[in-house]
Amino acid sequence: MSLFRWFSRGPRREGSTQAPRHEDDAVTRQSQRRERSARREQLYVIVREAMVRVGILSAGYKFKVLSLDNVGQRFVVMVDLAPAYAADAPQQRRIEALIAELARTRMDAGVHAVYWRVNGQLQSAASP
Repeated sequence: MSLFRWFSRGPRREGSTQAPRHEDDAVTRQSQRRERSARREQLYVIVREAMVRVGILSAGYKFKVLSLDNVGQRFVVMVDLAPAYAADAPQQRRIEALIAELARTRMDAGVHAVYWRVNGQLQSAASP
């Protein structure tokens, strides 16, 4: 056996039923992207629920969810808060813990960080 045969491509089989590898990779990537997007949507619901549970209405915050991996198992949440809600650090810690716990129990995902920022353009709900 020649050493050159180790490095050369074997003869192509006629009538092969296998799809080219690059098409399989594209299908796999597209599938992963859809799954990651669906999991991110699940986390959106969890963040909204956590904010409502602690009494922050949707007008008082905006948020983004970023996936840290291709599978959609690890996330970071970035939250912009109205100035009226930003002063309560213990409440922010409770929200972080609640988001992480709900994500772990409902979707077996990890929220590795929640970043907070004060946004003066957001309005908190007026108290009656």
